[in-house]
Amino acid sequence: MRPENTTRLARRQRRPLPTFSFRDLVIVGLDGDKMKSQALVGQLANDFPKLGILVISSDNQAILQALQRGAKHFLTQPV
Repeated sequence: MRPENTTRLARRQRRPLPTFSFRDLVIVGLDGDKMKSQALVGQLANDFPKLGILVISSDNQAILQALQRGAKHFLTQPV
């Protein structure tokens, strides 16, 4: 859908368009130093509860740990 069509549709339905702020998202790679990456995810989640934390890893266990520590999104990398 083209942007002008989206705007027209939102006006017709009288709903505001969603706004996005890229300052509200942090991407953390977990495949480097796993202990430091997990600690970073936990610290960010505690200090900034509204922050979107996206983790990327090829290790499913590391992703699960990060989600338990407060990450909200994940992407898996191919091995």
